Amino acid sequence: MGKGQSKTRTVSFENESSGIIDISEDVVSRLKKDVQKEREAKKAEIRDAQQKQQPVQVPVIPSQMQTVIYQSAPTITAMQVRKEKEAELSANDQYWGERLKKQEDEFLKNNKILEKEFNDTIAEVKNRFKHSSFANQAPPCQEFKSRIIDCYRKNPTETLKCAGEVQNFMNCINRARVTAIDDKKPAPSA
Repeated sequence: MGKGQSKTRTVSFENESSGIIDISEDVVSRLKKDVQKEREAKKAEIRDAQQKQQPVQVPVIPSQMQTVIYQSAPTITAMQVRKEKEAELSANDQYWGERLKKQEDEFLKNNKILEKEFNDTIAEVKNRFKHSSFANQAPPCQEFKSRIIDCYRKNPTETLKCAGEVQNFMNCINRARVTAIDDKKPAPSA
């Protein structure tokens, strides 16, 4: 008996259903005890809460009626909840109203700056081109232009018949160019 080594005995069971874990009766009883302790703790908490809410008797004074006072957290009425929500909503409205007002002010400020820049640019463009004689004039040689168009309409297949009208139009345009260049030249100083 003690001289040789003992062999470990192994026992195997065939489990017909896979995925099921077998537990011993000791484990089941411990789990039941834990559940029972939790139930007893909850019952004790409920008893303590009920004892705290028991009415406190105030000694009776002959001129006063007996008053029952409950010791518990004060309850919030629907009116108080409504007032709190309305206060939150009004604070929220005020915040967003102020934010919107700031953005409107910023927009108006930027708009004034852009409008001023736009008007300055328009004035600058007008100053640059106010000396231009072409800006206030109609295009030159309009009567010759209309004669050419009439000639082409009358002779759609024989355009060479309108060569004289085209030459008159070209001469008019050249005279207009020479006149415009002469007008731009500064007067010679004496």
